[in-house]
Amino acid sequence: MTLLSFSQLKKKYSHFLKEDCLINCEFGWRRLIEDFCAAIDLVISHEDYEMFQILSIKQKTGIIMIDCEGGDDLIKEIIDFTERLSYNTCEICGQEGKLYASDKWAKWSSYKTLCRQHAIQFYYYEINLRKGNK
Repeated sequence: MTLLSFSQLKKKYSHFLKEDCLINCEFGWRRLIEDFCAAIDLVISHEDYEMFQILSIKQKTGIIMIDCEGGDDLIKEIIDFTERLSYNTCEICGQEGKLYASDKWAKWSSYKTLCRQHAIQFYYYEINLRKGNK
């Protein structure tokens, strides 16, 4: 199945993805975003279209961040689930990935979720998130 471009997604789901909605992330997350939109479309009723709107979908600190206006608990769960999936999905190609930093000093670094191949290609360093490990 061919993935839709971000502009095609905006057209298909224009009832909650407005024209000015910012989608700012790599194409490796297209599947996540497309599946997210399809799930939202299934649970939202026609009456709720006016009360729910996606404001932006972007990469922030290595994960996908979805900002919205309105929505019930089920929609918030779908957003949370999509954000959690991005922790393990390469932003570039959509394969399995994990969080990497652009610098060995993670405090000053930018973060991306990448597969090993793209981490090597873009010179990103693996982050060990477990405390106490040496």
